[in-house]
Amino acid sequence: MCLTDSGTVHLATEKTYDSERPYGGDGYRANCHDVPFTDVLYVRESDAAVAWFRRDATAPAVTLAGLASGGWSVGGSTLGTFTGHGVASTATPYQLTVCDAG
Repeated sequence: MCLTDSGTVHLATEKTYDSERPYGGDGYRANCHDVPFTDVLYVRESDAAVAWFRRDATAPAVTLAGLASGGWSVGGSTLGTFTGHGVASTATPYQLTVCDAG
């Protein structure tokens, strides 16, 4: 897990570990910018419902650093579709849009 937060996340700058905010807790950060990924996990804090999304493409995994090279404005069609699991519908293809508010 790269980060957990109940508020806004600034992917471009929030990547430093803080021992005051341990793994799994609100505000946890780790530097995962160069770690390839094909899945995105979402946990709704209000009821702990879990959804995860797996990339459908056979293209190589992506990294946050690679997405950052696009200026943190990556439209959904760039990464292709993702299949939902958990509480997410499996009947609907999803797209991941990445942006940074900071």
